[in-house]
Amino acid sequence: APGSDYRMRVFYFTGTVSAGGAPLAGAHVVATAVRGSALASAYTDAAGAYHIAGLASGGYYVVATKPRQWAGMLHPALLCPDPNCDPTEGTPVHVVEGQTTPGIDFDLPAAGGIAGTIQSSQGGWGLPGSGARLYTLTGRFLGFATGYGSGRYSFSGVAPGEYALVAVEYDRQPQLYGGVPCPRDPSSCPFASATPVVVRAGETRDSVDFLLDRYGSVSGRVVDGMTGQPAAGATVSIGTSGVSADSDGTYRVSLAPGGYIVSAQASGYSHSSPRTVTAWLNQDVTGIDIALYRPDGVVRGRVTDAVTGLPLYGARVHIESAGATQRSGEGGSQVGASADR
Repeated sequence: APGSDYRMRVFYFTGTVSAGGAPLAGAHVVATAVRGSALASAYTDAAGAYHIAGLASGGYYVVATKPRQWAGMLHPALLCPDPNCDPTEGTPVHVVEGQTTPGIDFDLPAAGGIAGTIQSSQGGWGLPGSGARLYTLTGRFLGFATGYGSGRYSFSGVAPGEYALVAVEYDRQPQLYGGVPCPRDPSSCPFASATPVVVRAGETRDSVDFLLDRYGSVSGRVVDGMTGQPAAGATVSIGTSGVSADSDGTYRVSLAPGGYIVSAQASGYSHSSPRTVTAWLNQDVTGIDIALYRPDGVVRGRVTDAVTGLPLYGARVHIESAGATQRSGEGGSQVGASADR
């Protein structure tokens, strides 16, 4: 019958969760399909046993957690202190058609915690939009904690050991604990230079604090070089960054320290000449204004013989700016005349 055929094709796996070798009741085990986003989960019983049913044949990433007191684990034995850690870093469990897959066991280590405050280096106030990223000392990402209104963050369920911690905030330079600056992408931090944060079982390592520097900024206006009015629709390029100027022509870009080339463009205008600028932490560079000009106009006419009125083929026309004293070869423009001009 269709119903019995369906039941035959839905399989499950089993296992136990312990802590220090003792059965752990109430642990949460979650399976995520390798292909797609299907989820199934179960809680352990008093003997630490669980089984997850309702699975189709295929591969599944499995994580076991018991928050706060015990650190989570990804199958087969990877730390997962954050419930939102990436399950794809684990090794898949393969569920085979017509079979039960046993022995998917976990032994969770006793957990500790990490806490601290993320503040501005200018004045020491808390940064509510900040957060802390937890890594192994080799740079494997483990979890994220938000710095709330005062910049206070905390991790729980962290296994004993040594860790690297990176503080981040959108408009500030990421920093490894120990005062080591990082690039914008915190996963590229020099983790070998981190000051290790030591976590012990049953203890919260507090006062892991940070003072973050603000990225400097470059700002100015993009205007029509003839009228001084804003150049409509202008975009500004600074290094690899780009930003649209506001309706009044102003722009502002936050930048990591270093030297940059600034240019602008807008529809109907020639590209601007590049400018160089240096950005510094905690400083604002203002007045980097850019003038755009419309493309040069076209002058048309005919060159003829003054006596006969016939076109002079091959004649050259020299054009000078009004009021200028330039002579040919000293800055004027020369163009060729065709046979009928």
